[in-house]
Amino acid sequence: MGKVKDLECTIIHYGEETLGYCRDSVENQTYGAAKVITVSGISPLSASLNQRHKLMELPYSVKVDADMVLYPDCFETLYKVLSRAEPHVYAVTGMLFDPLIGRMGAVHMERTAYVRDVTFPDVIGCDRHLRKVMAEQNYHIYELEDIVGEHWSDWSAEAVFKRHMRVGQKHLHYRNNHHKDWIRSIGEKWIGENSGTAFLALLGYCHGLLTRDEHEKGEGYGDEAWAEVKMLIKDSVVPKPTELLTLLKSREGKKT
Repeated sequence: MGKVKDLECTIIHYGEETLGYCRDSVENQTYGAAKVITVSGISPLSASLNQRHKLMELPYSVKVDADMVLYPDCFETLYKVLSRAEPHVYAVTGMLFDPLIGRMGAVHMERTAYVRDVTFPDVIGCDRHLRKVMAEQNYHIYELEDIVGEHWSDWSAEAVFKRHMRVGQKHLHYRNNHHKDWIRSIGEKWIGENSGTAFLALLGYCHGLLTRDEHEKGEGYGDEAWAEVKMLIKDSVVPKPTELLTLLKSREGKKT
């Protein structure tokens, strides 16, 4: 179809090395955005999103993080749903695929007129804040089950630990039950594939569940916790999945 004249896209960038891949995936959409902006290096996340809202111009706007690589029909899928949706729907989302946890969300396409005047405080979970504000005005979001892209990220040990620590803090803050699925999914990766990456993700996530915080984070987040984990790795205090299975089986035997 080429460019869609009433569709724009904002890429939120915090120095992710995947920015080039993300931009390529945005440029190669079957429904291309008439305007693409990159908001880069503004911290915390709330400030980046406030800047995005100031720059909004066209009727439909997609928010894309720089660690997302979208499938070619992502914008087309979201646009067709949102442009035909009932007036009370302010946004539509599609799912992403993550190598560690599988399905996760999400890519957001919004009706600009509905959200442009919303400002974000420095609070953990900006998407949740927007959803709450819109619900108070009787506007709602439409969530698709379609996977419209993939989560490509920095898979260094430090980045994996800190990213999942942050997710754990968010789940603690909102007191939802997602921790069961996350622990199970990441744990299965660790045990089934003997994945050191999955172990660090699990360690970070559980650390986050024990570390309350109410603010978005910028540069330097999690440095102290990561320093402690590096010492564990240096001293080889990292259990192998086989050792965990042996321990679990021994405990099961004692119960019987």
